[in-house]
Amino acid sequence: MGVSTCVSPDFAPALSVLPASFTTVAPSYTRALRIIVRVNETVNVSSDGTAIVVRIPKTSNITFTYNPSLGALGATVLQNSLWAFSDADPIYWEFTYTGVFPDYGESKFGFNATFNSFGQTGQLFINSIIVDGSGGETNFNNNFDSEVINYISN
Repeated sequence: MGVSTCVSPDFAPALSVLPASFTTVAPSYTRALRIIVRVNETVNVSSDGTAIVVRIPKTSNITFTYNPSLGALGATVLQNSLWAFSDADPIYWEFTYTGVFPDYGESKFGFNATFNSFGQTGQLFINSIIVDGSGGETNFNNNFDSEVINYISN
């Protein structure tokens, strides 16, 4: 087994939204969604113990209540209890992992959400962003993942 030459961890998010394409119907124009973010450490170096912060830009199309005791969404096992949620920022929903994140570790958080198309048809880009420097990382080139939601209103 090789020895890592990296001196700092590297974290990468992977965002998934299910379903990603759908139709909403009057009068509510809403659709239930499952949103899951997977965070991986990619270079076999544990975090330095500082917080790992993942941000999702807020949108009025999506509402949810974060449940820290939720253990799974469908077949996907979650570690919601390891991620603290904050709605305090006016621009982002923030999810924070505290403690040492293990080398080559993986952690997932997720939530059930409601999407409202407000009677419109279109696309919504939803992003997950790891805040630069989280957990002591220094490679910021892979701190972003995006999903496109395609919706039609009838």
